[in-house]
Amino acid sequence: MKITSLLQRHFIVLGITIGITLPTFLFGYPSGITGRTLKSTLSGCGSCHSASSSSSVTVSINGPDNVIAGQSYTDTISVIGGSGTSGGIDIATFRGSLAVLSSTLKLSSGELTHKSKLTVPFTYLFTYTAPATAGTDTLYATGKGADFDSWNWAANKVLVVTLATGVADEKSDPLEFRLVQNYPNPFNPVTSIQYFIKKAASVTLKVYNISGKEITTLVSESQQPGDHTVEWNGENIPSGVYMYRLVAGNYTETRKMMLLR
Repeated sequence: MKITSLLQRHFIVLGITIGITLPTFLFGYPSGITGRTLKSTLSGCGSCHSASSSSSVTVSINGPDNVIAGQSYTDTISVIGGSGTSGGIDIATFRGSLAVLSSTLKLSSGELTHKSKLTVPFTYLFTYTAPATAGTDTLYATGKGADFDSWNWAANKVLVVTLATGVADEKSDPLEFRLVQNYPNPFNPVTSIQYFIKKAASVTLKVYNISGKEITTLVSESQQPGDHTVEWNGENIPSGVYMYRLVAGNYTETRKMMLLR
């Protein structure tokens, strides 16, 4: 009995000590942390978790690649890596500004982070507002997966920022073949796809599911140089990631989009 009581007292003391010192170690920053993206540091989540990023975690930023100075856009952040309730996120921008669209995220020190631990996998919307001057901007993100030491960076998303007059000039005299990221993305159920044709060509624009099966043909005709936009209505299509491919003469480009209901 005396030995048992002594062990119980030791375990109680140990439990108190653990209760005081281990929450940060066990859960990192459950109410969010900023300054963890490649904008600010090369250590990522290594201050609390593994010192190196994990290839088991995929962090992606989705949104337009070309933006107009001063205008706001809806982007998404996604994290895939296991299944559980220990996820987290930090999103930053170099010149623009960010705002919350999901009650799960908060704005802190100009960056977006989680208000509490996130359930992985997850996708959340947020607002990006382009800077007032032309040039380029960059979006950064670091995501925490479900497992304790699983985290990774997103690929830095470089944005081309143009003035409204510059966009108008580009429409009248396109300098290249180019397929633009659909907008909005994710979408439900309608999205717009914009592309530029440098010279007259036979053009096809098709949508495929993630397995490569063709879903629909949006364009199949000869087109003249210029800026072209087409809408896709996915009303009768299940949620998921889809690809859209532009073929114009010898030019081919494919992008991904997400239908999210």
